[in-house]
Amino acid sequence: MKNETNKFEDKEILTSKEAAEFLSIGRQALYNHTRNGDIPYFKPGGKINYFFKSDLIEWIKNGKVDGRTNY
Repeated sequence: MKNETNKFEDKEILTSKEAAEFLSIGRQALYNHTRNGDIPYFKPGGKINYFFKSDLIEWIKNGKVDGRTNY
């Protein structure tokens, strides 16, 4: 059994459940991001959403905040 850090190491394509877990967000939050067009996904056959792990990593990187921002 893989540990949590390496759980998705060998996977290129993730289901909605896996994508939410990978991003550490709930499935409803993931759905909201896909509905808003924030996170790219594909839906072969029109039923189940799938995500490229590389797209999710890129989405995370695009959310980077400048550490010098005043709070």
